[in-house]
Amino acid sequence: MSVDKAQFCTALSAEGVPCGVSYRHIPSEAPWFRERRTYGKSGYPWTSPEYKGNPHWEFPCPNAVAATDACFIIPVHENYGAEEAVDIATALRKVAIAYVKP
Repeated sequence: MSVDKAQFCTALSAEGVPCGVSYRHIPSEAPWFRERRTYGKSGYPWTSPEYKGNPHWEFPCPNAVAATDACFIIPVHENYGAEEAVDIATALRKVAIAYVKP
C-alpha cells in the first residue's frame, strides 16, 4: 500500500465502513493483570494455594502486539447480512485499488 494503516482506515470510513486503526486488547497488558488487581484485596488467583506459578511473571506477547500493529478492525453487527458484506467488500476493494503501490 502507498499509505499507512491510519490513512487506509480514514479512507475506508469515508466510504461508510466503520473502521478502527487498532483493537489492542491483550489481557497481559491490562492494568488489572500487570498490577494483579483482581478479586478485591485477596490477590486471587495469584495467591491461591493451587497456583504453582511465579506470581510476578510477565507475559510479553510479541506476536499479538505485531498482529494488532499490522491489522485494523471492522466491527461487525449481528444483523449484517449479504448486502452489508458486499458493501464492505466493495469499499475495501475500492480503497485498496486506490492505494496499491504501482
